[in-house]
Amino acid sequence: MSRPFLTSSFTLIIALAMVIFSCHRPENDPDPNDGSIEKTEKIKKIKTEFLISGIKNKSWVVFRYFVNGQDLTQFVEDCNLDNILIFYNKGGYSQLDGPEKCYDYRSDVYDCGSWSLNDSATIFHMKGIEFNEKLEIIELKSDLMRLEFDSDSLGVVQFHLQPIKFNAPAYKCEPDKIIK
Repeated sequence: MSRPFLTSSFTLIIALAMVIFSCHRPENDPDPNDGSIEKTEKIKKIKTEFLISGIKNKSWVVFRYFVNGQDLTQFVEDCNLDNILIFYNKGGYSQLDGPEKCYDYRSDVYDCGSWSLNDSATIFHMKGIEFNEKLEIIELKSDLMRLEFDSDSLGVVQFHLQPIKFNAPAYKCEPDKIIK
């Protein structure tokens, strides 16, 4: 059964949403609310390391999808729940189809662009081919990322992502070669 509204919304949200989370700090890390620029930069660095977790990149996949607090994961097609979001250490990202393809005609890499964190490392900004979205980081740990944003058409959307082992290709964003 096709769910065009959820499928297209999910794809847009995933592309938008990849990524951002509440302040997870090791016990010996500084409090980001004390106003110190040096400590705020340290928090930002820690979040960036959790986001990319490695020298070059880290791959994530969405495993839970909420709208206005209601878990709608069961209504999202499996072919959208295995899509891979890769964050590269130089501020780029790619979104790839997972093993189960929704569209035979679509390029494996179906979105790419840049990502950044705001100065306080609480907002994750993703700017891709088809979207420009700022996501609130609800939680970011080495094994979990929860992102949230307000959608005019859906309400409050939240994604839960988990890291996966994936041999990511080198970052290369070529918008003119992407088939949507």
